[in-house]
Amino acid sequence: MSGFIMDGYDETTYGNRSASIYDTRFAPNEEETAQAVAVLAQLANGGRLLDLGTGTGRLAIPLAQASIDVVGVDISDAILERFREKPDSDKVAIIRGDIRDIVVDGTFDVVLLGFSTLAGLPTRDDQQRVLRNARKHLVEGGCLVVDLFVPDVRDIASGRPLSLYSVDSDRVVLGAATYEPIAQTFASQIIVLRETGIKMYPASGRYIWPSELDYMANTAEFNLEARWADWKRTPFGAGCEMHVSVFRTRV
Repeated sequence: MSGFIMDGYDETTYGNRSASIYDTRFAPNEEETAQAVAVLAQLANGGRLLDLGTGTGRLAIPLAQASIDVVGVDISDAILERFREKPDSDKVAIIRGDIRDIVVDGTFDVVLLGFSTLAGLPTRDDQQRVLRNARKHLVEGGCLVVDLFVPDVRDIASGRPLSLYSVDSDRVVLGAATYEPIAQTFASQIIVLRETGIKMYPASGRYIWPSELDYMANTAEFNLEARWADWKRTPFGAGCEMHVSVFRTRV
């Protein structure tokens, strides 16, 4: 049993199905990337960084270009193939594996869970395993950085099953989602309609409230050090759609 609420979906589905459009659909913003690299480089302070759920290298490659020793982990072969096609991808040590229990040689000054990777796991137990695994790979006094979306209460309460993302001359992009509020799980599809046919890109996982993340991190022997609304270190507050949270290992 995969634990996901979407039939036929497992840990590799999201990456393998979305790899062909990933860098187009989620094109990195240069300014935001530069800000993230600056924050992470400061936290790493010349040390090593482990990027769990590295994707196509949106942060791992720029970090390596900034002379940070980076190891990236992802479970999707299709995503990692896209990663390896990019310039300077050879500067990052890439490992295929499950972030819940992957064992990487050595220790790290920073472990990164970027782009809502943690919400892509199906259960709270799975998410907790990732946090504990991150702790095992950190030096004493090292930090875990979690970049995560804030659940939208309006979507969850109303169900908002269908959203219109964009309309162009040759395509329409829709989003469909269902939520299970008790387990905090979701199943969604990006639907691309063209005259030539329909493409669907599924995602499934479990959303996490910021306060719940703090509790989970605390049980994995982390203390919350900072939380911002973005990589610019904008103060976090009501109405924020995402957060960047920095947890320090508890000595």
